Amino acid sequence: MGRGRNRVIDHRLKDFTPVTNIMGEVNREGIRHMTPREWARLQGYPDEFSIPVSHTQAYKQFANSVAVPAVKATATLILETLAQAKDSRISPAA
Repeated sequence: MGRGRNRVIDHRLKDFTPVTNIMGEVNREGIRHMTPREWARLQGYPDEFSIPVSHTQAYKQFANSVAVPAVKATATLILETLAQAKDSRISPAA
């Protein structure tokens, strides 16, 4: 993750009060960091999924995870392919 990543435009932002001790101008163009929960949603995790680690660790873990719907779709295709292969070996030859 670089400093330029993990950002989204959010025009709902109204409060531009700095929340850190970092010097510099506060962004007034609605650009903010994504939350770990938003990263979890992008990866297909349900909102009930517990994130028991720090934000830093959560960002790393979600960045390295594979989207849950992608895993499910891949597993489904593998099972279908195995079932078809099994059926073709069992059926009598013509």
